[in-house]
Amino acid sequence: MINITLKNKIAEGDQKAFSELFHNYFHRLFRFAYDFVKNNEIAEEIVEDVFYKIWEKRERLPQIDNLETYLYVAVKNHSYNFLKSPKNKLFVSISGNTYQISDAHINPEKSLLTKELQQKIDLAIDQLPEKCRMVFNLVKEDGLKYKEVAKIMDISTKTVENQLRIALGKMNDMLKNYLEKQPNKKGRQIKISDIASLLPLLFIFI
Repeated sequence: MINITLKNKIAEGDQKAFSELFHNYFHRLFRFAYDFVKNNEIAEEIVEDVFYKIWEKRERLPQIDNLETYLYVAVKNHSYNFLKSPKNKLFVSISGNTYQISDAHINPEKSLLTKELQQKIDLAIDQLPEKCRMVFNLVKEDGLKYKEVAKIMDISTKTVENQLRIALGKMNDMLKNYLEKQPNKKGRQIKISDIASLLPLLFIFI
């Protein structure tokens, strides 16, 4: 959650405070935009445009109750506006870049896992249905509350809960066999429960 002090500093023209906001939210907003437009350069431009407008109209920030939710909604709206044009849809389909930036800076726990397991988890997330993946990332990766995700996605909190349950179930199916076959340093099998303390997003699998 963005604290009031940071928001007020930005409203007063504090560039250091704005840089802090940009640094803390750029990558997660980039990933969110990418889920819509499926193109790195376009996703980056959308997020940068949102931040530009935030700075340009910074004096209005104190009027925004939840700036974090506001940022996500702004990115979603910019993404939808981009996709409304048939020409832009065609551009994305032709030039789309499937590379996504790492989330390790958001989830430090991931750095404690093996590279192979990180890849398995990332692949499992990528293979989720679009809405499930968005809800999963917003809740489990970005740490947003159900009601915040509901507002961002324009869905009910019950739908958020259901989509998250579906996502976790699918990830459980995709990862369970892999984890149960992996030996740990003591020579026994690595199970989901062994890494749950290192990776909060898997806690529900226990």
